[in-house]
Amino acid sequence: MNQKLRDVRVAILVGGAGTRLRPVLSDRPKALAPVGNKTLLDYVLDNLLQQGFRDIVLCVGYMKEKVREHIGKRSFPEGTTISFSEEENPLGTGGAIKKALSGSPSEIVLVLNGDTLFPVDYGNFIKLHIEHNAHVSLCLKHMNDAGRFGTVHTDNDNKIVGFQEKTQKREPGVINCGVYAFNKNIFNNFNMPETFSIEKDFFEKHIHTVSAYGFTFPDYFIDIGTPEDYQKAQDDLKNKPEGNEQYHTDVA
Repeated sequence: MNQKLRDVRVAILVGGAGTRLRPVLSDRPKALAPVGNKTLLDYVLDNLLQQGFRDIVLCVGYMKEKVREHIGKRSFPEGTTISFSEEENPLGTGGAIKKALSGSPSEIVLVLNGDTLFPVDYGNFIKLHIEHNAHVSLCLKHMNDAGRFGTVHTDNDNKIVGFQEKTQKREPGVINCGVYAFNKNIFNNFNMPETFSIEKDFFEKHIHTVSAYGFTFPDYFIDIGTPEDYQKAQDDLKNKPEGNEQYHTDVA
């Protein structure tokens, strides 16, 4: 097992209300959406555990009791610590990340969105983050239809130089996949409110004042934020063999 990864804290954001999925998923948070033979959160957790991570914090809010109940029923490898960072009121993605970073024992925290699956080599990602002396790094992916996500622009050294809003046009580009490496103290020099969006209120407004890099990976990516994408995830993963983490590459 990679001892360095074992010591890196992972924060998974599972507190969102998932309003767009309510027509097809009204009784649970998005991260607990059934996909294939398990929930999306289980895919995320299993991939992290197989790569060697053992310190995992679940940032919970909406239907947090459902997440606690689910975690209590599944098994984890010996030495795994699962804890919860609870928000009494919605903190937004930024507020949830800020709260998770504040109590981290590790200087670098891997952050994942609980409603997306992007099983890249996280060890390599963290290595790139360290080599570039980054304050924050983003996992990126090239998509043929990037307009509905918004795109990220980098220079020749992978330094992030800007973001482009969603256009709804079918055009290629590189998107933010909701997998981040944060230095624990990144927010110390910013007067961020308790509740804020990491994308709108921090990345887009302050990206030029921090050392921010984006690294592109070819791995399978799915965001189940809409009923259509949720159905796609079920179609993609329904026949996936248990324990096989080799997802197909998708640039569509």
